[in-house]
Amino acid sequence: MIGSHVRQMMIPFIIPLGCAIGCEQRDPLAPPQVHYGQDICDVCGMIISDERYAAAAIVGDEHHEHHPLLFDDIGCLLVYEDEPHRAPIAARYVKGYETRRWLALEDATFVHSAELHSPMAFGAAACASKEAADTLEGRYAGDILTAAALRDRFDAGMLHIDPHETADGKSGHDHRDDDESFAVVFDPERARRVEAVDSGEAILLATLNGPERAVGRQPFVLLVGREEPEGGIRPVDDLVIRIEPSMPSMGHGSHGNVHPRPTKAGVYEGRINLTMPGRWVVHVTLRRDGDDIAYLNFELQAQRS
Repeated sequence: MIGSHVRQMMIPFIIPLGCAIGCEQRDPLAPPQVHYGQDICDVCGMIISDERYAAAAIVGDEHHEHHPLLFDDIGCLLVYEDEPHRAPIAARYVKGYETRRWLALEDATFVHSAELHSPMAFGAAACASKEAADTLEGRYAGDILTAAALRDRFDAGMLHIDPHETADGKSGHDHRDDDESFAVVFDPERARRVEAVDSGEAILLATLNGPERAVGRQPFVLLVGREEPEGGIRPVDDLVIRIEPSMPSMGHGSHGNVHPRPTKAGVYEGRINLTMPGRWVVHVTLRRDGDDIAYLNFELQAQRS
C-alpha cells in the first residue's frame, strides 16, 4: 500500500504526464480542415464547394503565429502570392484532383486544360505524381506542368482559361464580335494614354466603374485598347497587369487586392480593397513577355456608403 506522503509526491509527475497525453497540439503548419459548402475563398470571396480544386496557404503574423487561408481554385492561391502586402507564407497546399488528399504545392504535378472547369476558370488540377498527371491529361487534353512551370504560366497571364477556347487552343467564336462589343463600351474620352516602351504603340486604359468608390473590397475593371494607324480602337488582351493601391495621406496600402486578369477582349477584371475613406492612388504596371512596358496611376475617391 502506498502511503499518503508518497501519493502526494507522485501528483506533480502524474499531472504533466496526463497533459502530455491529452493536450497534444496540432502542427500549425499542417494542412487545414475545409468545410465545403461553408468556407469562403480568401481571394475571390466565393464559397469553396469543389474539393478537387481547393488550395490553402499557412501564413504567419506579427506575433509569429500561423493560421490558414483557404482558396476555391489553385489560381486563387497564385493570385494571393502576388499581393504586395500579403502575410509571409510558411506552407502551400493543393488538393489532389483524384485522391482529394492534400499535397504540398511544390511536390505536385499539374494538368492545365480548357476542359477542366475549375471554380475561377484557371483550369489547373493537381496530381500526386507524373504518372497520375499523365492519366488525367489523357481524359482532359492539355499540358502537364511542374509547380514552377504553373507559376510561369500564371505570371505570363496564360493560366486563366478562355471559356470560348477549345482543347486545341483555337477560339470557338468570332473575335470580330468581341472587337465590336469593345468599341461600344470603350470611351476614348475617358481613357488614359500611355506609350509602350517595347513597341511604341499607344495604349489606352479606362476604368469601368469610374473614380468615385465606396469603402471596401470591390471590382476593379480596366478596359484596354490600342490606337490603330487607320483609326479606331482595338482591344488589347496580351498584357499582364499589376496593381498596387495606396493612400498617400496615410502612407499605407491595403491587403486583399487581386491583379486584373483578361476575361474577354480588352477587359481585365480584378479587385481592390479601399479600407478607408479618402483619396487613393492605384499604381498600374503593364507587362508584356516578362518586361514592364508602361506605368500609370488612377486616382480614386473612397466614401462610406
